[in-house]
Order: sequence, then C-alpha cells, then structure tokens
Amino acid sequence: MRTILNYSLKFLLFLHTLFMLLEPVQAQDSLSNTSISIHWVNSLPGDFSFRNQWSYPEGIYRNQFGQLCCDGLCPDGTSHMRNAAGMIYQAYLKKYYQLIDTTHQFYSIQSESNCYEFGQVYFIKAVHDKASNITKCHTLTNVSSHSSLNIEILPLGCKASIELNSIKAATGKQTFHCTSGQIKIDKVAWQAGVLKAAFSFQFYNHLDVQTPLFWKGKIFTNID
Repeated sequence: MRTILNYSLKFLLFLHTLFMLLEPVQAQDSLSNTSISIHWVNSLPGDFSFRNQWSYPEGIYRNQFGQLCCDGLCPDGTSHMRNAAGMIYQAYLKKYYQLIDTTHQFYSIQSESNCYEFGQVYFIKAVHDKASNITKCHTLTNVSSHSSLNIEILPLGCKASIELNSIKAATGKQTFHCTSGQIKIDKVAWQAGVLKAAFSFQFYNHLDVQTPLFWKGKIFTNID
C-alpha cells in the first residue's frame, strides 16, 4: 500500500512539474491569434514630417576630406582606392561610387519601444499579397536594434508581433505576441498605395511576465 502511495505521489509531482514547464508555452500560444481592430479614418491627423528626414545607408559616413566612404564591410575591390588617411584617390572617385550605395534613405517610421535590444529604427517595409489580401510590414533592424516590429494588416483587423534576434546566445530568437492595442490608418492614403498609420501595441513578455512590452509610433511608407 505504501509503495502504491509513493508511486502516486511521484506521478502527481511529475504532472505538476510538467504543467509548470508547459504553462508559459501554452500562454504564449494562446496569445498568438489576438487580432486588433483597425480604425480607418479619412484624414489621419498628426505630425508626419519625419518622412522628410533621411540618412545614408548603414556603414556610410563622411570622412575628414568631405567624401562619403564605407565603414566596415566595404565591397571587394575598394580598399586600394583610399590612402592611409582614408581619402579616396581622385582617379578612383567615379569607380568607388559605382560600388557603394550613397542614396538618401528617407525615414518611414517614428516610434519608441521598451523591447529587448532596441536602440532605434527608422525604416519599415510594407508588402501587399494580392492572393491572401494581407499587407505584411516589418521594421528593418540595424547595429543598435535587434528587435523587429511585424504587422499583418488583414481584411478584418491586424496582428502584430515583435521578433527578437538576440546577439546573446542564451536568448537567441524570440517572438512576442500582441495582446492589446490600437491602430488608426488613413483610408485615402491607403487607396493611393501608402500606409499612413498611428499605432500603440502591447505585447506579452514570456521572458519576464511582470514587464509587458510596448511599441508605439507612426508609419508613412509606400506599399509594394
């Protein structure tokens, strides 16, 4: 009888431990289908002047000689075009600028967030899939930001998540699903192929359930 009781207690302890291990995963999965209603407006108010600001592609800077140069991972065949001080030889200027990208990249998002490994992001891409009638958006990561905001604009709402590709091996890749929030989209701009929106999302933080994550801001970008 005592042996049976011991086995029963061990089995119950095993089930309790298994439940505790699976609970965060189940909670995370249960939030993955949260849909946020879209508030469509004819003319979205607010300051969207950030779209007139721009920067050069990451890794491009102006040297002490006033020349635009690449820093870090430069295209092959450019190292011999600069002297020891970093100046581009006059004879190589035209060829050099054929190899590196110095276009002006205009900002398409202005936002703030408390997500992990977030410095700041300035660019967001929006692509419309005609087959599914879903517009998928994602912010571009950079040297200081390893979290990306992902938004899916559906026919009857939208879903959002944060994708973290951590530089810390122990953290790795993580997905944080939206639990609540709001988004307003300019209907006139949308019909013209432009996503003009203001949003504020909250996310379930399975790494620290006591600290919800947020991401809020404005978007102004062409829809490809």
